[in-house]
Amino acid sequence: MNTGALTVNAGGGLTLAGAVNSGSGDVTLNANTGAGASGLTMNAGSSITTASAAPSAVTIVVNTPAGGTGSAVLRAITTGNGGTITVSTTGSTTVGAGNSTGGSITDGGGTFNLNVGSGNVVLLTPTSGSTSVGTAGSPIETTAGMASVTARAGSGGIFVNESDGASFDVATGGGGSITITSTTGTVNLTSASTTGNLSVTASGAGGGITDSGMVSVGGTSTFNAGTNSIVLDNSGSTFTGLVTASGSNVTLTPVTTTLNVNVTATGTATISATDVTGSIAAPTVNLTSSQNIINDLLLTGVSSLTVQGAATEFTFATGSTGNPPSSVVKTSDLVLVGIQGAPGSWSASVLQTQSTIQSQTAQSAIAAAVAGEAANTFGTDSVAEQIEFGFAGDVSTAPPMAHRLAGTGIGTPECFVESREGEACE
Repeated sequence: MNTGALTVNAGGGLTLAGAVNSGSGDVTLNANTGAGASGLTMNAGSSITTASAAPSAVTIVVNTPAGGTGSAVLRAITTGNGGTITVSTTGSTTVGAGNSTGGSITDGGGTFNLNVGSGNVVLLTPTSGSTSVGTAGSPIETTAGMASVTARAGSGGIFVNESDGASFDVATGGGGSITITSTTGTVNLTSASTTGNLSVTASGAGGGITDSGMVSVGGTSTFNAGTNSIVLDNSGSTFTGLVTASGSNVTLTPVTTTLNVNVTATGTATISATDVTGSIAAPTVNLTSSQNIINDLLLTGVSSLTVQGAATEFTFATGSTGNPPSSVVKTSDLVLVGIQGAPGSWSASVLQTQSTIQSQTAQSAIAAAVAGEAANTFGTDSVAEQIEFGFAGDVSTAPPMAHRLAGTGIGTPECFVESREGEACE
């Protein structure tokens, strides 16, 4: 049905049974504007399409700001490139406003997409109660083209599959989990907040995970970038539970929090926090900690290690790389770097290193001087010089005698003295 701009207000429930095409006009659907449990349902075969690229391209509001428990069941919705799709069960299109009683926003089943090209998707439910945006088995699928996805939900959680990357502003109440997956493109967390668990996957072409805002997770955090990088460097972020992160390069630098990590990187892992525990597997590790690390952080596969921060001891857990990395950089000679049972074994101090070099240099100089003096004085390779000293034997080295040159004595043939003085050999 081609309708032009379309606005529908329903005091009770609203059901779409077929395709709605508004041309270039906006679509506005208001359901359950009275009270009760009725909501909006897009049945099989229904869809909404508009060429509008306006911030109001498609707006669906269920319930009123004062109440109502209705939900929204969605299928395919498409706007013009850069348009906005807003779906709310709070009775309001303003984030954080509206009722605390509205229902969930779910996918009608199948692979139905909320497609705004490179635009914005806003999905709002109350953060109190058990509401959700999508479900674990049937997430809401979006195409936002590196623009933005905003979502709010209760303990039921947020589950979104993005096709080509976007910036996400997501929050749940009641410990609801947040699961974000992007087929391609980067997932940028402009804001993420939950007392539950957070999982972000952006392992496809052009993928990666970043944060341009604060991330606060009360449960576990899982970040999978595949062959792409993870850069979570907002200093105000907090990760209470285990942080599992895998990518080509992994940067986790919340700075003011304790981090329990399980990090795997094929390149460089850069970790900075008040304290760091867990495990890191990467060829290059840059580690900053304010507190001493003693037998509670496992390092494997490390060939280059830099440690810094206020900590004075980095003693890694039993099972860490058995031999010192080929390169260890630390900010002070007072810092111990090693493995459990052998603290400090992974790097000598700068003074120790300099002393070793100076000792080796001195020994080499002494050896050279001895060899030069022996050659100049006795010329063991010269028959003329042997005749000069009145003997036909060879000059050889022997155990130390009364005369010493750096621990090496001078041995002479029998009757050397008599021969030199022209006396008979006794």
